[in-house]
Amino acid sequence: MKSDDGTEGTGLAWLVIISGVFALLAAALVWVLRLEVSEQAGGGVPVVWVAGSGTRYHRRNCAALLRSQPEAITLVQARKRGLPPCDLCGPQL
Repeated sequence: MKSDDGTEGTGLAWLVIISGVFALLAAALVWVLRLEVSEQAGGGVPVVWVAGSGTRYHRRNCAALLRSQPEAITLVQARKRGLPPCDLCGPQL
């Protein structure tokens, strides 16, 4: 359907694009907020993440964890295991 200015559906296309952008931003915000909560879970005890190989501890969003099923442990547990922080995400907790 043509509008008065001769364009066909551009208003609807922009609406779809803008709503998609807002949906992505909302999803990113939820992900960041979950990260913040997970890092301070259990009454302010810092939580870190260990991959299957378990040689270093990471932040939840570390790229080194993308292909693994990480385990959440406290920072105290990671230090007791003698795990150093990841070189990539380097959680300074």
